[in-house]
Amino acid sequence: MNDTYNHALKPARILLKPAADKYQDSHRKWQGIPSIEITKGGTIYSIFYSGNTGETAGNFAVMLRSDDKGNSFSSPYIVVEHEHPNVRVFDPNLWLDPLGRLWMTWAQSWDFFDGRAGVWCAICDKPDEEPIRFNGPFRIFDGVMMNKPIVLKNGKWLFPCAIWRKELAVSAAKQCITPRTGENIIYSAYEEGAYALETDDCGKSFTPLGYTKFTNYDFPEHMFIEMKDSRIWCLARTINHIAQSFSCDGGRTWSEEEVSNLYGGGSRFFIRRLNSGALLFVGHANILFDKPGENKSPNRRANLTAMLSYDDCKTWDPNVLLLDDRENVSYPDGTQDDNGIIYIIYDRGRYAEREILLARFTEENIRSKRTDKNLSLRQVINTAYGV
Repeated sequence: MNDTYNHALKPARILLKPAADKYQDSHRKWQGIPSIEITKGGTIYSIFYSGNTGETAGNFAVMLRSDDKGNSFSSPYIVVEHEHPNVRVFDPNLWLDPLGRLWMTWAQSWDFFDGRAGVWCAICDKPDEEPIRFNGPFRIFDGVMMNKPIVLKNGKWLFPCAIWRKELAVSAAKQCITPRTGENIIYSAYEEGAYALETDDCGKSFTPLGYTKFTNYDFPEHMFIEMKDSRIWCLARTINHIAQSFSCDGGRTWSEEEVSNLYGGGSRFFIRRLNSGALLFVGHANILFDKPGENKSPNRRANLTAMLSYDDCKTWDPNVLLLDDRENVSYPDGTQDDNGIIYIIYDRGRYAEREILLARFTEENIRSKRTDKNLSLRQVINTAYGV
């Protein structure tokens, strides 16, 4: 195997307020797949990826900063880019841990997908400071992690890392900027599947636990929820629906795959437990808004909707909040501040409108459909204009 492909095992560069033209809004030709987090001091960070002309070698992550509760954002504040032009940085995510530290995570691969990839992290101890400073980067596992970790009641943290299908590596290799044959694809030593990666020392070390292998998927993009009965609930994207699996031993073993009662398929969704204990789900609830006889695909990326459950998703509150009813709105991620305000970020038209948007609301805005100062929908926080 050509050792050239191991460049993806070397850390990317973290650039503070880079001035080069290629990073600026006026030069980026596409963008999407965003994430958001808010610090204890109220600073909001958002991150997404761009670079080159699509999801391929040369991609880099762009992080924006807001010091006014999301009314305006800088661009770009941080860029994460690999020095080798054939290594891409993609699927970034932001997470505030229980210590108040900001985690910036991303995946690295030789071109689109080299069969192994890798989850990289950088940590900021004081994310409200200006300028921000990160420790790292360091690599924690093979594969991709594009959703937030969770903190269990026993204090351990679970990171949702996925090893993509080997067949995807074979098809991707043929389309790389430097095409490869099957003989020199770098396969992960781990089986493909949706893994739980555990740390019990606040991120100093990690242990891969068990995994669940979903069928009919390309990118599982799974998320974890700890249920009230202490089971771990794993939800994953498949081509036609959102699948689920359960673990009764902290993530070591998993039940057989089932179809969940959540709306969506073929795109990332978002779920988290709110400060109140309710579960918030954001996804493409097309069936709620399609008119009879329209026969539109349930998988289309439209009707991004926020929903609430008070019984661990056995039932749903009949009141929902339609965040965006347009086509090509996708990949929600979110967080909630100490005052109960929920922030949901998503993209629209990655190659056309090239927008990153923000929705702000409270649990009460969903439950009572009340409009107040906390409700703000379809706010464009960044647009790329490159040609």
